[in-house]
Amino acid sequence: MDKDLDIRIVETLRAYWASGIEDHMDYKKFYLYPIMTHSTAIEGSTVTEIENHFLC
Repeated sequence: MDKDLDIRIVETLRAYWASGIEDHMDYKKFYLYPIMTHSTAIEGSTVTEIENHFLC
């Protein structure tokens, strides 16, 4: 693999981790939105995924 690319990826990951964004985003909840949207759509709900984000 390209060494320069490896270095840039590591630098980008370090910047991401240093930003602290993980403390402001609940990823477990974020990934549940599509599951909730699709499972309720099967039951006939017309709520969209965007609307689901606002409701939760």
